Amino acid sequence: MIIVDYIYYRLYRMYKKYNEPARFSSSLMFGMLGVISFFFVSIVLDKYLFEFYFLSKDYELIHAIITVSLIGITITIWIFLRYTPARTSDLLKKFKGSILNKIIPNWVIVALPLLEFLLGLLLLKTFL
Repeated sequence: MIIVDYIYYRLYRMYKKYNEPARFSSSLMFGMLGVISFFFVSIVLDKYLFEFYFLSKDYELIHAIITVSLIGITITIWIFLRYTPARTSDLLKKFKGSILNKIIPNWVIVALPLLEFLLGLLLLKTFL
């Protein structure tokens, strides 16, 4: 969970810098990351475990929309409730002088959904 804490910290700082609702925006970013992760995990599980359930006639587009929406909303709410203002202030103190702040630029943190998507495509192309 240290990685999640650090990513939340960086997102929070970045959104706060631009006067946006930092806690909510960071939670939405994690919801997006969760949806992208679910997309690739579901493809792998469908291929190896569930025998093409997602490609069957019983699975319609509305099922996919509902599933993805529920996962995104659940992760967003979970992150929003987990990182209370008190916990966020603790993280701000904990990671203030971290060496990773100088090594990892802000654009990498913002581009995490794109990087995760491209990495997922690369892994799918490699293993499927």
